[in-house]
Amino acid sequence: MLENNKIKKKLLGVGVKFGAHVSIAGGVQNAPKNAKDIGCEVFQMFT
Repeated sequence: MLENNKIKKKLLGVGVKFGAHVSIAGGVQNAPKNAKDIGCEVFQMFT
């Protein structure tokens, strides 16, 4: 998570959003929370 914060700080103010592929362990309904837990500002689901 520390590395994510370093990347996020570098991108602040340049109009870039931080996102990542996240696990759907425990069900796809957990993906938004998993993204938030690692500091993502954007969530997108492809079906």
